Amino acid sequence: EQTSELLAFHCTGKSCGHHWVTGRGTTSTEQICKCCGESVVGVPSKGSVFCEVDKEGAGDDGEVVKIRLEQHVAPGWATLELEDRLLDFVRSEIKFISQFFQEDGVQDYVAYRSGKRLEGAEGRDRNKDALLIHRAARVVDALCRAEFTGTLRAGEADAKLQAFLKGRIQFSLT
Repeated sequence: EQTSELLAFHCTGKSCGHHWVTGRGTTSTEQICKCCGESVVGVPSKGSVFCEVDKEGAGDDGEVVKIRLEQHVAPGWATLELEDRLLDFVRSEIKFISQFFQEDGVQDYVAYRSGKRLEGAEGRDRNKDALLIHRAARVVDALCRAEFTGTLRAGEADAKLQAFLKGRIQFSLT
């Protein structure tokens, strides 16, 4: 598969560290960081990280996420791009299931499980989504329980819950 040259941007602004990748020719080699407003110059990269769910590779153990890494000009970019792509993937999954935790979400979930088409549900496996929703419900339950047991303050637990349901999560590869 032919890949086009990309520009990798890494902001070095005060306590920022934001990174992104864009296609060459569609953008300027210098961009403004959306997080802190610093000017950032892109580094040419020969490829990118591509993540996709392998439809044929899915088995009894679950889904297989195919990750393709290309050779990069700048050291460390592969890890940053992989983190970014995985984060986008996880956030999109959480954003899809979070609609079932909103007002009237139970009715939407029952309709979805009964075969109703929802926006963004094309190609999704309802049984795997049921497991994902179950896991998300355990996270929501743990956050609510933490508030009532005093493990987290009320505002802190609510903020974490709202961030989770909006897909605002962070993780990094070690």
